Amino acid sequence: MTAAVWWRGTFAAGVLLSGIVVSQAGAWDNSPLTKPVVLHSYHCGARDLPEHGIQGDVPKADQKDGRAKDGYNCGLERVGFTPLAKTADGRDSRPNANANMAWAGRCAYVSGSASSLFNPPVVTKAPTAQTTGAGIAVVDVHHPAHPKMVKILRMPGGVATSETINAITRPNGMGVLVVGEYGNDPKSYDKPMDIYTYDTRDPDCANLRHVPNPYHPKTRATYYWPQNIHNLTVTPDGKYVYATIPVAAVDLRDMWRHLHSPAAASYIKYVGNLNDNIGGAPVGVGPVNDVIPPEADPVGPQFVTDNSHEAWATNDKTVYIGGQQASGDMFTIIRDGAWLASDGKKPAKIVSQWAGRGHSIRTATIGGQHYVLHSEESPFGTGYSCVPQEANPFAGPSQPFLTNIDDPTRPKTVAEMGLQINEVKNCPTQLADGIDASVHYHDVDNAKHTHFVLASMWNAGIRIFDVRDPAKPTEVAYFNPGDVAGPGQAPLLDHVWGHIHYDAKRGEIWFASASGGFFVVRIEDQVRRQLQLPAVASSAPRTDLRHGIDVGAPGTVGVRYPRYSLADIATKDQFYCLVAPYTQQPLKG
Repeated sequence: MTAAVWWRGTFAAGVLLSGIVVSQAGAWDNSPLTKPVVLHSYHCGARDLPEHGIQGDVPKADQKDGRAKDGYNCGLERVGFTPLAKTADGRDSRPNANANMAWAGRCAYVSGSASSLFNPPVVTKAPTAQTTGAGIAVVDVHHPAHPKMVKILRMPGGVATSETINAITRPNGMGVLVVGEYGNDPKSYDKPMDIYTYDTRDPDCANLRHVPNPYHPKTRATYYWPQNIHNLTVTPDGKYVYATIPVAAVDLRDMWRHLHSPAAASYIKYVGNLNDNIGGAPVGVGPVNDVIPPEADPVGPQFVTDNSHEAWATNDKTVYIGGQQASGDMFTIIRDGAWLASDGKKPAKIVSQWAGRGHSIRTATIGGQHYVLHSEESPFGTGYSCVPQEANPFAGPSQPFLTNIDDPTRPKTVAEMGLQINEVKNCPTQLADGIDASVHYHDVDNAKHTHFVLASMWNAGIRIFDVRDPAKPTEVAYFNPGDVAGPGQAPLLDHVWGHIHYDAKRGEIWFASASGGFFVVRIEDQVRRQLQLPAVASSAPRTDLRHGIDVGAPGTVGVRYPRYSLADIATKDQFYCLVAPYTQQPLKG
C-alpha cells in the first residue's frame, strides 16, 4: 500500500472537453505554500451576540455555563428557523441529522447524514425505497420567517445521500433536483440516482415530480450509474449530470424530450468516464502535494487515474471538478463540447494543472478577473492547528483558497482566507475547547460579480469573507448556532458543513446545520453598506430598526431545539469524504 492511500494533497487541472484522449497543454503551478490571511472588519448590530474571544472559537466556559446555547452572530440576523425532524403537518419524521444542501426557486433540499456510516464497504447492495427513516428534507422557504419541512424524499437515491445532491433552475423555470447514494467504492454495485422536477412558480414545494424508473416506478431509482458516485452536479441548462469518483457524465437531453412518458428515464444516456484519461499527480506526502516541481509531467503512464471529489458547472459550458488526492484526485476544467457530443469518443485537452487544495470548488469574478474558490476538508475531529494543513483531510485545519484563472494555462493562488482559531499559536485553546473550525463547502454571492464568500466552517458556523480585494480576504460577518442540545441534554456543538445559498433579492442566506436544523439569516444593513450591496426588502421584522439604525438580533435566543438522539449525532465526527483505500489504485509503470 502506498503512502498516497493515507495521505492526500490536491492539485487542479483544466480539461477542454473534446473527448477521452487527454493531451497536456499547461505546466504545474509550483507556487509556494500560502500563509492564511487572517483579517476581519466587523460591524455588529447592537443586539447581536458576537464572539468575545478568539475569532471562530466557542470557549469551553461558554459551553459549561450555557452562553453557547444562545449562539454567536455579528452582522447576520436570524430571520427564520425550523428543525428538520418533523414535517409541518406532523405526518412524517426523520432524524434531525443533516449534511449537504441544494436549492431551486424558493425550495431547499437537505440531505440526511444518518445513513452515511452504512455506505460501502459495509453495505454490499443498493438501497431500496423506504417509507420511514432518513431522507431528503424538502423545505419550503416561500415565507423565510417561517420555513417549514413539507416532504421527505426516500426513493433509493435519497436514503443515504450525504453529499450526493445538487439542484438547478432551468431557463424555463423548471427546478431539477438530483440525489444519489453517497459512495466511495467504484467496484461495487451500480449506484442509484433519482431525478425530481418542480415548477418554481408553484407556491408549494411539496409538488415535486419524480422521474420514475421505467420498469419499477415505485421501488427503483430513476437511473443507476454503472460505477460509484460521490458528488453530483447538474449543468445550468439541465442537459447533463456529472458524477465524481470517478468523473463521469450522463446525457439528459432525450429524457427531457420524453419527460411525460412513463419510460422517460430509459432515454438517459451514459456519456462516459473521464477517469481513464486524466493523469494524476506523483505520490507524495504533506507539502510535496502542495508544491509540485515545475519539471513534473502530470500526464503519463506512471500516474494513477483521477478520482475527483466535486464538479461545478458554469453557464459557459465549463465544468470544474475538485478533488483531494495527489495520487489521483484533481481539479479538471471541462468544456461541454465535442466530448459530450461524441458520447465520449473525441479527445479531451488538459488546459492546465496546478498544485492546490480541493474538496469543494466554485468560480468567482472579482474586478473583472476570474477565480476559482477551492478548499480541502478536515472532517475527522482532528482539524487542529497543531498539525500543518498539509495533513488534510486527516488532520490540521482546512480553509478556503482563491486562485486566479484569468490565464487558465497559468493559474496562480492569490490568497487563503483563515480564522484566528486556526492559527498555530491558538492550538492549545482549540484543543481545550474541542473546536474544529475547518471549511467543508463554500459558495459565493454571485459568480459573475463577486463581493463575498460564504464558507461552512464546521464548529465556527457560517463565515462571510469580503473578497473584493482578493489578496486580502476579510471576514465581515458570521452566524454560529453554537450549542444545539435539547432540554436537559449535555452540550452539543453544532457544525455547518453543507453548501450555502444567498438569496440576493431579499439579502438572505439559507443554510442547514448538522444537528440544529434549517436557518434563514439576513445580512444586516450596515454590512450591506460595507460590502457595497444594494438595499433590499428583507423578511426580518422592522423592530430591529431603532431610529433608522439596524440593531440586529441576538443569535439563536428563542430557538427551541428538539432533543437529539443517537441517530441524530451518529455522524458528528465520523463523516468522511475519504476516497482511499476503497478507490486507491496501484501506480502504473
